[in-house]
Amino acid sequence: MHPLRASLLLLAILAMPAALADGHLLELRDQLDDAVIRGNGDRIAALADAFADEDGALADYYAAYAHYRLGELYFENNKRGKKYLNECIDILKPVVKSDAAFGEAHALLETCYGVSAPFYMLRAATRGVAANGEMEKALKADPDNPRVMLAEGISLYFRPGAFGGDKERAKQRIAEALERFSDYQPVRADGPVWGEAEAWLYLARIARDEGNDDVVLEAFGRSLSAAPSFKAAQTAVAEYLSQPV
Repeated sequence: MHPLRASLLLLAILAMPAALADGHLLELRDQLDDAVIRGNGDRIAALADAFADEDGALADYYAAYAHYRLGELYFENNKRGKKYLNECIDILKPVVKSDAAFGEAHALLETCYGVSAPFYMLRAATRGVAANGEMEKALKADPDNPRVMLAEGISLYFRPGAFGGDKERAKQRIAEALERFSDYQPVRADGPVWGEAEAWLYLARIARDEGNDDVVLEAFGRSLSAAPSFKAAQTAVAEYLSQPV
């Protein structure tokens, strides 16, 4: 083989892992995103099992993400919500240990620690410290990732002011995430793409807290434009419009 041709072939082979995607993982990811948008708990649970049968850190991330969404869906069921969120944490711990540069995994782990904290009255502070540590690692590893920005914004929104919560800062971080979503491309074609519709929904909630009706309606509209079947946004809009004027 001609030396130049051999060099080009080698370069192509070296570029393949970043350029190509696992087609099956991509298909499962899209199914999971659709199930999350529609709030279909049974489908999310089935896909969590499907990802558990796949190999690799990205598959583990998606399995953990599915458990996180189940924890959200069944949060009011103390035992069930706690179980799913702890499974999210258990899946992600070895992932971030083996790959400290996986910023999105750190951010998701932070979220699962934070969301599960209310289940641990005596250990809520411990979970809060763990969440803060994971967010610091996420921001260090992947500061320009919109899902990392979104996770930080959501954390700031829900955290009590005495523990660093800041709704104004939360709004800023979520707005920055939305700006980044407009042109962000995952490193892998089968990488995570969720979050834009949810970010708009959180901006609507913050605007509602502020009494800014124009921004509420615009943000709701943008959320449903990004994901027309977004059940959480549909429910929030219906509740908002049903309030007495």
